[in-house]
Amino acid sequence: MRRHAWLATAASALLALLVPSMHVAASEAADAPPRSSIADVVGLTVCVIDADIRTAAIVQLQAGASEGDARAAAQASMPDATYRAQAERLVAEVYRAKPPSLRAHVADRLQRCASTAARRVNPAAADGCYQLTRFANDFFAARAAGMPLEATVASLREMARASGMSTDGEQRLAKLASSAYMTTVEPSQFRAGLFFHCVVPGNPPR
Repeated sequence: MRRHAWLATAASALLALLVPSMHVAASEAADAPPRSSIADVVGLTVCVIDADIRTAAIVQLQAGASEGDARAAAQASMPDATYRAQAERLVAEVYRAKPPSLRAHVADRLQRCASTAARRVNPAAADGCYQLTRFANDFFAARAAGMPLEATVASLREMARASGMSTDGEQRLAKLASSAYMTTVEPSQFRAGLFFHCVVPGNPPR
């Protein structure tokens, strides 16, 4: 399973992903969100895409890639022309700002985005909820690479124990991994649903 650079931070950063407000029922992550408008869902999905673009751009910047190369890579990963235009704008913003910290920059912009994207959102939870979707992304990547679920869970268990994550947290991530392996929805839809259920109060796990 791929490991993001942010996993090298202290165990407290990992544990922060798993506070009670973020205990999302992964099996329901892609369900149609109750008690909310479609506009809220779309707005929060855009926030996730925004964070993905910023993350990729900062990784490219820190690796010494040119802005043109970073822009081309971001645009190639976008699903349509609307998002490609967004990618170009965000890459330019990152290269102008040259943020010293990937996590801090993305968290700040994600919180701002979430605060205006939905009516009942908890902006303070946005960063942690987004990081949870990145775990899901790794699980989808492992599945696509043909890695058995048992091997993914074993890798997760090793990472969790090395970081000092609680047994409860480890079990919840293992459940998320199982849901990612078993779901039939697209990874982007799964992540969007996971983020929505995590960041919007009033949509707790059942």
